[in-house]
Amino acid sequence: MDDDLRWLSRYQLLREQWRGRNRLIVDPELERQLVRDDWETFASRHPAVAALLDELLPPGPSEAAVTWLVTDATRRGVLASRRGGTTVVGMDDGVTHALEGEWVVAMVELAEFVGRPRSAESNLNLRIDPRVQTTLAVLARRAQSRRDPGHPYQPPRTSLVLSVPVGGTDDDRIGVDDFVELCGAYFDEPTIVGLARPTVVSAFRFVEDTDGAGEEDVPVEYDSSLVEADPELFALAALTEPDVVLEGLSLLEVPTARPGGRGSANPAVARAEPVASARRHPPQKRLDAALAERQAAKWEIERLQGELRQALARPVESAEAAHAAEQTAAQSAVRTELRGAATESPRSRGAASRLAVLARRVDRGHLSAAMLRRRLVSVRRLLSRRSRRD
Repeated sequence: MDDDLRWLSRYQLLREQWRGRNRLIVDPELERQLVRDDWETFASRHPAVAALLDELLPPGPSEAAVTWLVTDATRRGVLASRRGGTTVVGMDDGVTHALEGEWVVAMVELAEFVGRPRSAESNLNLRIDPRVQTTLAVLARRAQSRRDPGHPYQPPRTSLVLSVPVGGTDDDRIGVDDFVELCGAYFDEPTIVGLARPTVVSAFRFVEDTDGAGEEDVPVEYDSSLVEADPELFALAALTEPDVVLEGLSLLEVPTARPGGRGSANPAVARAEPVASARRHPPQKRLDAALAERQAAKWEIERLQGELRQALARPVESAEAAHAAEQTAAQSAVRTELRGAATESPRSRGAASRLAVLARRVDRGHLSAAMLRRRLVSVRRLLSRRSRRD
């Protein structure tokens, strides 16, 4: 815990997004770290880290409502006693809190909820624990609906943050392409960032404090010229907000890295797209290209679905048109026969009256052609009998 604080980096990066706002947190790594017996000793040695965690998961009264969904029921009592200002609940109640909670920001770390793939091209979304998948779907739907400008109720703007570790073995590797595909299932226009830990050296300038007051705002300069152009990512994070501004850090977004290293896509994707091709393009534009390809594929699917609907509708429309034409021709023929029958038998005023009524009902469309033909046959029989009597 003392040497590797990468698990804490995403909360530092997104501090401006969650600080002072009602939030919901799912992170088994936080559970393990804060339940340790030597936590007090660690906090005394690293006050800055302890202060960040106290702000994230308040140990006492706080202005923001903080809900922590813990995965291990045996840790719940200890964590609740150490984090008195945080509502600690079990994952079994995750859907309820996702749906009815007061959260404005939800942060979900998926590391321990992703199972091994069933095949080399298994969808990352299908590998997520079903109970977490349901909670995640509710969080995403709620965040998306609250950003709808046409929604009649406009509560505070909400955000959903997903994060996953990058890398792993060849069997369970999580690559950037996998994460982009996962985000596409829940977000419309996510902001995706990759986290890396390059080898750096910090230089501090000492100045004399002449008035003893000290400076509150000291300008900070960054020089990233020695940072490798193709970093090894250890984690990925995605936000529902497409226009979020993350200050104080340089972000490098790449969809694929060298095969076998952290940050690479799954083996099938790596074989399909050689690394040499990816390196010919500027690193910052690669993720944009991947998202553009996904959007183009989405539009193509929508176009094909529209053509399929039209193709399926044509036989029905053709049949209806043919039936209407046939019925119109039949009614026209019946009207002709009715008028002819009326002129051929002027001797029977009653039959002529019945024929006139039938003709009017034909014109109005109140009788089908089959029914009119049956009525016409009966009238003709009546006229024939009266003709024989005459």
